[in-house]
Amino acid sequence: IRASYAYTRVFRDLEDVLLHGLKQRTRYERLAQRRDRELAKTKLSDDQKFLLAQATHSYFGSSQLLWSDDGPLWVVNEGEYRMMNTFDLTVDHVFFELQFFPWAVRNALDLFVSRYAYTDRLNVGRGRTAPGGISFTHDMGVNNNFTPPGRSSYECEHLHGCFSHMTMEQLLNWVLTAVTYAERTGDSAWLQQRKSTLLACAESMRRPDHPDAVRRNG
Repeated sequence: IRASYAYTRVFRDLEDVLLHGLKQRTRYERLAQRRDRELAKTKLSDDQKFLLAQATHSYFGSSQLLWSDDGPLWVVNEGEYRMMNTFDLTVDHVFFELQFFPWAVRNALDLFVSRYAYTDRLNVGRGRTAPGGISFTHDMGVNNNFTPPGRSSYECEHLHGCFSHMTMEQLLNWVLTAVTYAERTGDSAWLQQRKSTLLACAESMRRPDHPDAVRRNG
């Protein structure tokens, strides 16, 4: 995916960014103070508040707002690994993102559907396979490089354990993130738009129970 940093669309250079920060210093300080007050009012322990504040700073330090031919593109890098939009972390961030910028959740969900979905086959033993269903990749790339459609930087075929495909986990992550987004935002239009994907996910969840639908027991 060809993309550039979104800030380059509104700022000329680094000096322009810094000048804007200085001019808006009072507004940013007030915003930071508001966030501090919100955290202080919670029932968390002091240790938990410290961890949450550190996690928030780390989140913004690890995130990028890019701009592609299709518009804004939100990327969260997985710490030192630098994997992009790792899905089992997206589901962890969902409550924070839905609180402050829910569009980022929808942005990631849509890209997982349009570029990082795939259809698997079930291993039923003795070298035989059966039709599987839709799932989604573990991540979208690594070190500022988007992987090809349907591929992650982590998962390899025909492996068990580390570096194997997380088919069911990422399938559940899409479902959980999608319905949490819809419930929190009330975006029923988006939910209707993704109805076929949700139905495909439901079928994909059922099939690993047994290839023969009559023999499935949940």
